[in-house]
Amino acid sequence: MAPIKVLYIAGWGRSGSTILSNILGEIPGFFSTGEINNLWQRGLIENKLCGCQRPFRECDCWRTIINQAFGSIDQIDPHQIEKYATSLTNTDLFLRWLPGNQKRIAAKYRAYLPILHCLYAAIQSVTGCSLIVDSSKNPTHGYLLSQMPDIDLYVIHLIRNPHGVAHSLMKKKVYDADPQRPFYMEQHGPLRSTLIWSTWNLLIEHLWQREDRYLRVRYEDLLQYPQSTIRHILQFC
Repeated sequence: MAPIKVLYIAGWGRSGSTILSNILGEIPGFFSTGEINNLWQRGLIENKLCGCQRPFRECDCWRTIINQAFGSIDQIDPHQIEKYATSLTNTDLFLRWLPGNQKRIAAKYRAYLPILHCLYAAIQSVTGCSLIVDSSKNPTHGYLLSQMPDIDLYVIHLIRNPHGVAHSLMKKKVYDADPQRPFYMEQHGPLRSTLIWSTWNLLIEHLWQREDRYLRVRYEDLLQYPQSTIRHILQFC
């Protein structure tokens, strides 16, 4: 079976990943999943709104995908899967070259990789797409995909000016527009925002910069030169 082609958008929050993934999702043969790393907690456990504006468990597309991947949406334990999904941290990746850490890190994600395989295979099968766009952003989730031999991974490193990111993260912003259960995105002060912006972008570069399937994209270029930026991404992947 041919590998599953995934375009992974990595970067810190409020860097334009939603805009970019939505644009790419409009291209024939591409399917934008949003942030797969939030599927278990925000989707299956909290039942937040899907992009189609229906509660996640009532979305026909995702119900079909989950049912095909795992037999039934009601037969899996999202709480246990969320524990698998969050057991590996970015700190682990920073320290992975220390003696003995490679085996310890691999043990943390071993149980999660088969679950991810079933999920991505079902996404491709149900949607008929040739490329999955995953905007999870977190370096850890991208690293997990890179450890799967059946995933043909391309990484977009999306970087936004840190001043713009810090300004955006200070604002109160609705994540889930459900009027009955409004959910607001986490806010950060300028210092914390800048520290995480620096560490995440450094880790992403450390993981993939030397590979030929890594492309750095500036958010400001996407806004100012959208056609040429998207064309460059398509040539890349």
